[in-house]
Amino acid sequence: PRRLHSINDIERIGDHGESLGKILKRKKKLDIEFPKESTEDLIRMLRKIRDYMTLVMEITGNGGYAKFRLAMEYENEIDQMKKNFQKRYLKSMKKDPDAGMNGMVFYDFLIHFERIGDHLTNIAEGYSLSGTKPVTPV
Repeated sequence: PRRLHSINDIERIGDHGESLGKILKRKKKLDIEFPKESTEDLIRMLRKIRDYMTLVMEITGNGGYAKFRLAMEYENEIDQMKKNFQKRYLKSMKKDPDAGMNGMVFYDFLIHFERIGDHLTNIAEGYSLSGTKPVTPV
């Protein structure tokens, strides 16, 4: 059943991707600019998600029991990035109280990236904890 739930998680990742596209359109329409450091934070988080997605594809391809610990490290790193970037952005907003909409859009990115990480974790768990260890080549 866990592996079957992966289909739902993959669909939800697609939904988050679609939502991120809408957020990008809104950002452009409202001519929202983030501070350079915040843009770099989003890029770092996106790269971490990409790397995590690559790991999860490896896990699903060859029984990822041995790589499950690494998947949990990615999950924890993404969660921590969200918290740190959110705090840092809130500090920068204190300098510019009129940047409320910018903060909402920035936070939307963080939320969707973090949720994609959660779905990747669900998929990794489904393939890693299904009771089968990878076969070691002889």
